[in-house]
Amino acid sequence: LMKPNLAGIEFVKSKATKCSSYPRLFEIIYGGGNVLLQKYIGPDENKVYRLQVKKGSKFFVPPGYAICLVNTRQASTLIALEITPRDARTRVVLEDKRGMSYYIIRKNAKVEIVKNPAYKMVDDIEELDFEPLLEEKRITPKRPLVKQIERKRERYDWFFEKSDMDF
Repeated sequence: LMKPNLAGIEFVKSKATKCSSYPRLFEIIYGGGNVLLQKYIGPDENKVYRLQVKKGSKFFVPPGYAICLVNTRQASTLIALEITPRDARTRVVLEDKRGMSYYIIRKNAKVEIVKNPAYKMVDDIEELDFEPLLEEKRITPKRPLVKQIERKRERYDWFFEKSDMDF
């Protein structure tokens, strides 16, 4: 749950969290914004993706990726549902770097993405289209995730097992 607001020029965001062994599923229940996904590969390489989300959006986060939700709306609260397997251990990460390698700010009444100065080397941010990835995992866009898992549990075996999946 993130209320609409700015912290200085930066949009309100969640802390960066990561699960090392299991994927995580997300569904936007209300509102909209941006999602930043980042995977540390080495001191000189980080994979960074941005995903624009709105009410009803569904996406998954592979193990090893940090995620940060950003409420870029001025008038509506962002409510997101996170689903994790029982054995998953999600933890807050990247606090020493003050978050992800990019910030999403408001400048001259526009949304802008800027690099975090705490990172020496940063890869360019990539836009991520989740529709083909959802089709591959057989996640339907209309039905809520909880109902999909409840009704067709066998489709989600990939979600409940330790994994090294990637985009």
